Amino acid sequence: MKVVNAKAHRIVGRAYGVPIVMDKWHGKHDLLVVMLDDFDIIIGQNFLRKAKIVLLSYLNSILINNELCQCVLSCCEIIQVESNKRGNNMI
Repeated sequence: MKVVNAKAHRIVGRAYGVPIVMDKWHGKHDLLVVMLDDFDIIIGQNFLRKAKIVLLSYLNSILINNELCQCVLSCCEIIQVESNKRGNNMI
């Protein structure tokens, strides 16, 4: 996996059905596990579509616009990844 301005890293595993909580929105998503230096988590297009998220880069925020939750969240406090199926923290 290659991130802008960072060295490429190998994907070391997958975590299935990881609970993700963003304010009032919650759901489960499969994650790729990669050793990252600069980021805690990288949100991909599949997750953005599933959660119906719109990026508001000029506000450093995201808009969640689905049936369960309609709110704007600051990017510095968006995601809490709880655990994988084995109970170990992945990120």
